[in-house]
Amino acid sequence: MYRGWMLCKPMFQDSYETNRLVEEFKNQDIEIKVINPHEIDIFVNKENRSSILVNGESLPLPNFVF
Repeated sequence: MYRGWMLCKPMFQDSYETNRLVEEFKNQDIEIKVINPHEIDIFVNKENRSSILVNGESLPLPNFVF
């Protein structure tokens, strides 16, 4: 199963368009997480090249970001 993040400002997270996209991703067996782009921190270092925090929590990298 593919996993993705959809970056979306809070004012649009409950919009018709966002809800339709989420619905279609689910119809295609794609797990999608809607994330506020201002809640993402990216850290790059030699030991761990995939350090991404969302609201201070380290999450596994998605297959894609939309």
